[in-house]
Amino acid sequence: MYSSNGQCVVCSTNCSQCTGTSTNCINCPLAKYWLNGVCYTDCPNGYYESVTMTCVPCMSLCLTCTSATSCTSCVSGYSIDSTGKCYSSCPSSQYMLSDGNCGNCSVACASCYGSYPDQCTSCKSPLVLYRGVCYTVCPASTYLNGV
Repeated sequence: MYSSNGQCVVCSTNCSQCTGTSTNCINCPLAKYWLNGVCYTDCPNGYYESVTMTCVPCMSLCLTCTSATSCTSCVSGYSIDSTGKCYSSCPSSQYMLSDGNCGNCSVACASCYGSYPDQCTSCKSPLVLYRGVCYTVCPASTYLNGV
């Protein structure tokens, strides 16, 4: 309840305590999360549900997240990598999946491109690159350039 013109007024059913108006919550009922005076069953996009029953902001570029440091989806135009971070393009050790997220390059690739993990642009040492593929030695009829 809150006081209005010297009278007690019942809070909205969304609030367990309110102030100023019936819908300006300062505490929420069980299983509800508080954010800026509003109680939610699920936190809105851009926030995650904390153990203190509040909605906490996700890090920049996250559309949804499970913690302050782990995105589960990104805002439009950004991709999520395997560590839960959002990027405008995938890091060099990853490639773009068909769903717009980032996947890890093949274990042989130091960097890759395209939509498959084995389209290498460079190889992990001591492997050598030939036409997007990493080899232990140069294929027949080729030589190691720059040695």
